[in-house]
Amino acid sequence: MKVPFFIPETVSYPLGRLFAGVMQQFSKLMPELGESLPILEIEHDEVEYSGAALVNALFAAIVLGISFYMVSLKVGAPESIRAAGSAVTGIAIFLMSFAYLLAFPVWVVRRRADGIEENLLYAVRHIMVQTTAGVSFFEALSSAASGYGPVSSEFRNIVNQVNGGKDLADALEESAAKSASKYYKRIMWHVANSTRSGYNIADILKELVGYLAYEQQIRVKKFGSELNVMSLFYLSTCVILPTMGLILTVILSSFAVVSLSPTLLGVFVFVIAIFNLIFLGMVQSRRPRGLI
Repeated sequence: MKVPFFIPETVSYPLGRLFAGVMQQFSKLMPELGESLPILEIEHDEVEYSGAALVNALFAAIVLGISFYMVSLKVGAPESIRAAGSAVTGIAIFLMSFAYLLAFPVWVVRRRADGIEENLLYAVRHIMVQTTAGVSFFEALSSAASGYGPVSSEFRNIVNQVNGGKDLADALEESAAKSASKYYKRIMWHVANSTRSGYNIADILKELVGYLAYEQQIRVKKFGSELNVMSLFYLSTCVILPTMGLILTVILSSFAVVSLSPTLLGVFVFVIAIFNLIFLGMVQSRRPRGLI
């Protein structure tokens, strides 16, 4: 996995080790980071990665802070503006870059998990139907290796490994260990254990399909309850408060307390649009993409 570092990785990680003591304590606050790095096949632990992210964030902050100072010097800004602007720019860039680099592996893993879980139920049901009809599990797995998006890619990797001589159960366990989806992991581990023990795969798949369908219902209900709370937030911040604010502004303008100018109306509309975008982002981030 290629991490979007500003400095080459051959330089970032050695420099990041200088901050290992600080990052050792800081990384304990981010357990998901340590779980995401092996899935992305990044050969560094969370302490080394956090140190490298810190180095890159410092580099971006210094470069852009100096750039702001040079530009403001060229346009003839006062020294106080140059110094304060450079400091604020550097601090803001450092915080944003550091947060982005720390969240990047977790975000990529979640996206991969969502891509797998989007069609996981249908792919497992496809295999279940074929195994129930008497088709072998490997042949059913091969037939599901296309048409189901990222989960089919996982199946193709398993099929290729088995065709290359690897044991089917070992290939299933290896695929589960490298997967970003907890549901995919559980299914592959169950199937691998059933393959080793000689248990009827069709019966296991029926139980797994029922499990995935139940999880789908739970996640939809959970999202519905969260959507009710977000709807109240939307009504209060994007409907009630703006309406009351506009009415109050019109009343005050009639007493010449506030001038209701086109600029003020433009700012008012802009703020409402920002709140709407924030709400849409909240809904999009909370929507369960996987299993739906």
